[in-house]
Amino acid sequence: MWGTGMERKPSEIITDFLNFLESAKNEYESAYADVGAEERKEQAFLHDLEFAPNKNERNKVATRFQQRNVMLMIVVFGMDVYGYM
Repeated sequence: MWGTGMERKPSEIITDFLNFLESAKNEYESAYADVGAEERKEQAFLHDLEFAPNKNERNKVATRFQQRNVMLMIVVFGMDVYGYM
């Protein structure tokens, strides 16, 4: 606001921007780690599917995998998947 005596100093604006950048970096690193963890879980499901001894066990693993994916879509994307929300 110009002329009201409430102008912010350039140093305050720069400080706010640098804080924003640091916050964005931290959020990115956290999200990147979360994605890596989810990829490891997905890989475990795929291995369980591959090495299941029979059709019934494969079906159980596939059902758990599908339920996990539905919950991820609800939590991460806020999607109304299969009317769960």
